[in-house]
Amino acid sequence: IQEHFEYVESLREEISTVMNKKAELENQIRLMSDEQANFTQTLEQSSDQITQLERKQKEQEHLVRSREKDIEELRVGNHHLLERLETMSRSRSSSPSCRMSLLSEIEMSGSDGEKSVYQTHFDVIEEMDEEFDL
Repeated sequence: IQEHFEYVESLREEISTVMNKKAELENQIRLMSDEQANFTQTLEQSSDQITQLERKQKEQEHLVRSREKDIEELRVGNHHLLERLETMSRSRSSSPSCRMSLLSEIEMSGSDGEKSVYQTHFDVIEEMDEEFDL
């Protein structure tokens, strides 16, 4: 009978050990499940951020292309205006007061950089006119 009680006691200890091990494993499973859920949430947030950044990049690229197109159109318009000014100065069909009013109009509508370019251009034209007047 003593052996039987010892055997039962050893089985109880073994059951207790197995139950403790089971509890540890269940705890590890719970921790790993929580970690997996956190990773999944982080992945979803990262994917959303990537999508937003890609969308923003496309918008920025579109804006850059649009501005480059606008700049090119302004360059072409500027080139045509300069050609017209040269033609007008060569034809000498306008009086000096008309040229000054055109220069004033350009100064009022242009930026500082454009003004200096146009002012230099008109200074050259006026110098050429003075040379021809002599």
